[in-house]
Amino acid sequence: MLSTYPAVFFKKKSGAYSVEFPDLNYISIDGKDLKEVSEKAVDCLARHLYMLKMSGENIPYPTTVDRIESENKYRDEYDFVNIQYVSVDVEAYAEANFNKKVRKSVSIPAWVDEEAKDLGINFSEVLDLALKSVIKGVAQSKDNSLCNDEKKIAASTIAEGVANVAGAAVAAAVASKIPILGAVACVLPSMIIKNSKK
Repeated sequence: MLSTYPAVFFKKKSGAYSVEFPDLNYISIDGKDLKEVSEKAVDCLARHLYMLKMSGENIPYPTTVDRIESENKYRDEYDFVNIQYVSVDVEAYAEANFNKKVRKSVSIPAWVDEEAKDLGINFSEVLDLALKSVIKGVAQSKDNSLCNDEKKIAASTIAEGVANVAGAAVAAAVASKIPILGAVACVLPSMIIKNSKK
């Protein structure tokens, strides 16, 4: 099913192009030229709508190009402005780009590794859950503007905490012999708060 939202394409004074989605909290993405920013606009829209759905948040209803045109604020500020609709099948795009599995490696204490194996704990599931929880926590503190290079979550913020979160979650499960989901729930909140303040 296609999701269609009006988008504003414009050229900055620096020469770079940008696109904004007024209906979606003005999330934006930049590109070196119109072709690149047009391609990024589809990814930006799909990613934002997908994250809203996954987090259970309300998805804003799209307005019209005419309404945005009537505001006229873009044409007063930029020389080049093009307002048009951007469409994407979010589910299909997510399946092809967001949900594919990639291999990652983390370092944990040897005793945690041994005990976790004895308990049958799935390391991939722990890391997956830890990452999603950290990302959601940090994203909510960043006003959901995840597409803009200047506003989205810094990769270093997540990279710094993810290995520790996953390792701590496994360690908690091993030490307390509680179900892994419970362990992750116990460990993650403080890490999310710590990361979100950076």
